[in-house]
Formats: sequence, structure tokens, C-alpha cells
Amino acid sequence: MRNRTSIIFVILLALFISLASINFYAKQSARNVKTEVLDPLAKSKNIFSYFLRQKPKPKKIIFGYLPYWSIENLKYTQLDKLTDIAYFGLYVEADGTFMTKVEDGTAEPGYNAWRNNKDLADFIRFAKKSGVRLSLTVISHDDKKSDKILTCKECWPTLLANIKSELDYHEITDVNLNFEYVDFQKPEISVAYTELTSYLNFELDTTYGNSFLTVATFADSFVKPRITNVEALGKVSDGLFIMAYDFRYPNSDNAGPVAPIDGIGIQSDYDLTTMLKDYMRVVPPSKLIMGVPYYGYNWVVEDKDA
Repeated sequence: MRNRTSIIFVILLALFISLASINFYAKQSARNVKTEVLDPLAKSKNIFSYFLRQKPKPKKIIFGYLPYWSIENLKYTQLDKLTDIAYFGLYVEADGTFMTKVEDGTAEPGYNAWRNNKDLADFIRFAKKSGVRLSLTVISHDDKKSDKILTCKECWPTLLANIKSELDYHEITDVNLNFEYVDFQKPEISVAYTELTSYLNFELDTTYGNSFLTVATFADSFVKPRITNVEALGKVSDGLFIMAYDFRYPNSDNAGPVAPIDGIGIQSDYDLTTMLKDYMRVVPPSKLIMGVPYYGYNWVVEDKDA
């Protein structure tokens, strides 16, 4: 083993000396002849830097949202710790187009940034080169508009065409759906949402080959009548982003954690542990992405027992 090690070291040393000699004579010749010399030794890096490996990507999906109002903080993004980034986002109109202006006639900020912000465009290009998958978040938080687009199947091709146009603008292929209702919904609305998800996923795969479509789902979808039918969406999407937060919020009847790990010591009939058991009962774990909150509330209560 020692002799083999010596032989390998001698070969490497001879190679290094040979390269150095080539570099020396090339530079000597360059003094007399003005020509472009290819230098085998880097001027800006130590030769041993070429043996360093890049940091390995996470083995599981690490999915982060990039809100349009946080673009100024892009420089703090740690791409080596992420596999997916979803830009948040473009808002859907009732006819399947995207909102480009707000009520006062000014540009809608999310759409304006998507189309015109150079820092965002540069970041998207760099992220793709870094092996991070980029998604466009398609948003509907207006109950009336959501009802219209979900019950108007004739509008779905318009929505699809607009989604593909925006994907092509930044040369990406993936989508994150984020439809949220203020109130609880009738079963037919959740059925329509599942059908829309299935339609978009199929058509995007047809166009792009293997588009990655995820859906944001509510943590309490198993215990309250939400738009997100978890079992059905798990079958027609490529992944579910569980919004595992807002178990408590400022208007809740009782103070408590926004994402309780279990129900011990709190007035709660539902928690993250129970939620995950419900999700994994009907959806393969490989399709589940749990969104965790990096925030909390400063509770102001009227009764210390609240």
C-alpha cells in the first residue's frame, strides 16, 4: 500500500511539474510572439480547489415561498438549503386572466414584480443554474372570483393559457396552486377544485413533459369543510404543501400556539401530530410537504383563562 501511494504521489508531482513547465515556456514564447496562450494553471484559484466538492442538495424536498414583498431580501436566500422556491404570486381573475392592476388603477405589485423586477429575474436564472426548482404560485383569495372560475369550466383553458404564458416568460414549468376561502365550503366546491387541479396538471405535463404541480392545503381539512379535499388532491397533484399553521390567530376565541405539536396543556382538539397521521393515512408521505410558521402572535386577552 505504501509503495502504491508513493507511485501515485510521484505521478501527480510529475504531472504538476509538467504543467508548470508548459506554463513557463508558453509565457516565455508569449514575450516574443503576441498570441493567446491557454494557461493550464488557474491564476485566480489554488489548484487543489478543483478537488473540493459542492455542498450536496437536501435529500428531501425543502420548499420555500418567495413573496413579492420580500424581493429586496433575496441576497439572504440560502439556495444550497432549498430544493424548491415558489414565487408568491399572481392573482386569478374570475375569467381566468391574471390581475395586472388594483382598484386605483396602479400596477398589481405581485404581477408587476414578476414581469419587471430585474433582481427577481436575475435570481430566478441563478436559482435554476443552482439546481433549485422554481414554481409560480397561482392565487385566488377572493371567494366570489374563486366561485366563478371553479364553476366555469369554459374559463379553464383561458387560465391554462395565461399560466403557460407566465411560465414561459421566466422559462420555468412548475406551478403551486393557492386557493383559499374565507368561509367553509360545500362539497361541490372542493370537487370542482380537485377537477381544476387535475386538468391543469395533465395539460401542463402535456406541454412541458414533467411539470411539478403542488397544491397548498389547509391543516384542518380533515375536520372542517375546506376547499381542499386532501385524499382527492393527493391523487391528481404532484405534491401537497400543508399550511401547518394558524391553528390560532388574532380573532380566535382562545389564545394558543399557531402550530401546536400536540394537544398537551392547551385547549385544542386538533394538533400537528394528529394532522400528520390524518394526511399520511390517505396520501403517500413522498407527496407531503409540511409548511412551518416562522411567526407568532403577541396575545392580548380579556381573561387570563382564555
